Amino acid sequence: MKKSYSQISRSYHDLERLQFMFKELENSETIPICENALVLSIFYHDIVFDATRKDNECKSAQVLEKHLSKTSFNNIKLCKDQIIATTTSQKKPDRS
Repeated sequence: MKKSYSQISRSYHDLERLQFMFKELENSETIPICENALVLSIFYHDIVFDATRKDNECKSAQVLEKHLSKTSFNNIKLCKDQIIATTTSQKKPDRS
């Protein structure tokens, strides 16, 4: 995972963005229905990133499913749905 998020070609889809997202989650007043699923969705949402492709989220959801299907985790579909939901929210965050 660290290797994937550390690739130079990632623009802002990197470890710093993950850190930003987890800080936002920590500061959120909203309590997630399934925090474990949300955390995994954050980790996996950009595990696949190729700026020339439009199916990164779908591919990321497939990687999550491949990895988690080997475990007893039972919210894989929720995670996949959350990752796919990020397809339309790809605005570059202000990190200032």
